Amino acid sequence: MLILFNSGLAFSKEVSFENKVKLSLSDLKKNYKVHKVEVYNFSTRSFEFYNAFSMKEILNTIYPDKKWRNSPYIKVLTTTGYEPMIEGYKFKERKSYLAFERSDKRPFTTMSGYRDVVSNLGPFYLIWKEDYKDKAAIRRDHWPFMITGFRLQDNPDSKFIPTNADSSNISWGYKNFIKQCVACHSIDGFGSEKDGELISNGKIDSFSDEYLMKFISDPKSVKKNSKMDPFPLKIDLRKKRIGDTIKYLRHVSLKYKNNYRKSKSKSLDKIMDGL
Repeated sequence: MLILFNSGLAFSKEVSFENKVKLSLSDLKKNYKVHKVEVYNFSTRSFEFYNAFSMKEILNTIYPDKKWRNSPYIKVLTTTGYEPMIEGYKFKERKSYLAFERSDKRPFTTMSGYRDVVSNLGPFYLIWKEDYKDKAAIRRDHWPFMITGFRLQDNPDSKFIPTNADSSNISWGYKNFIKQCVACHSIDGFGSEKDGELISNGKIDSFSDEYLMKFISDPKSVKKNSKMDPFPLKIDLRKKRIGDTIKYLRHVSLKYKNNYRKSKSKSLDKIMDGL
């Protein structure tokens, strides 16, 4: 039976869910086993050790009807407004943990593989017990930190999901958009509000393919004061992923408003070759 309470310093560390349940660190320690979890950091090429709670155990308690198991995505809320959406099946099939401190008594920080800078992880850090030799374990969206909550998330409206009639480039662009972009951006309200809407307001149509390719690849090279992170630098097939993401955005813009006009710049494929 889950016992909920909030008092004193417990307010400094709590995690929320959309059914208005809030669990303080004290609640979590009282109701769930603390696991010592070893994970591999690809940036430092060394292991890190954390005290953490099983996400599967938490989700099974918060959602006794087990509806989380069929949720297309689970959105992660953070103190920075970054809101990655992780496929629900990953929580069901893999070993995820909500870490609250380093078990090796070191500061609750890590070297981020995305920017190669030391990052504060509090109040909570989502970690995965995976084979460190598996490159999939490095994916940024799996490892959000400064977590404050979780929300179950349905798929976007069907008009934004590629069909069998669409090209493989568009389908792959959609997958990359979900993994890399919706944590900060939205399409017709699906995604995060941190850095704004891209489709319903026509924003994506105001930029050429060439501009988008350069901006997504290296935002500060186009706009010096940009706060946007570059597309993951260490990811495989990086240029193709960026190009296909743009193709997907053009596709849904056309489908949404039927107002996309081809850029006067070089073809997207040639722009990709030029990077």
